Amino acid sequence: MKWPCCAGTLLQSVADFPLNAYFFDARGVYVNLYGGSEVRWKANGAPVMLTQTTEYPESEQITIRIALDSPADFALRLRIPGWLQKQPEIALNGKAVKLDARPGSFATLVRRWREGDTVELRLPFPFRAAPIEERAHATAAMLRGPVMLVAVNPPADLAATSSALVSMKPAAGAPLKFDCESAAGPVRLRPFYRVQHEPYTTYFRRT
Repeated sequence: MKWPCCAGTLLQSVADFPLNAYFFDARGVYVNLYGGSEVRWKANGAPVMLTQTTEYPESEQITIRIALDSPADFALRLRIPGWLQKQPEIALNGKAVKLDARPGSFATLVRRWREGDTVELRLPFPFRAAPIEERAHATAAMLRGPVMLVAVNPPADLAATSSALVSMKPAAGAPLKFDCESAAGPVRLRPFYRVQHEPYTTYFRRT
């Protein structure tokens, strides 16, 4: 499984990550973690390979392809993250499908799968503020989907309104960088794992 890099150095994922990527039961497979990977198992005795292609968590888009020698019936369950604020988009072989996809649950596709079947999942990434603790609601970290953002070269007192925090804009020509209007002027944010030697701060004071 592939995971993002930090400061140009490949991070070795902890052993539990690959172990928790997929789960199985008598009915089928659970896709629990999203990342470029493949898994093989047998559905009612028939060999199946599932290949996951994605740049998640840098991309909202995930593609899952099924390879098998003969058609097989099983359930494919996709984890729907609890932070989701909009309905995910799910398509089967290019056609949108409607599933029960509540945040914090698994969306389930049950069918007779055939060679080359493809499922596309899009998880819209919201900007959201996470308080440092219940008693300090005004001090919050910023996240975009599953990724924590940090302010690079921040002012001494980093403060912004709640509406400014959740309406950040992508920086022009700078992938995975975002601009936020703070009390001291524009502030540039990027994923924590993309910070190198610059000073940064994790928390905003919400005004």
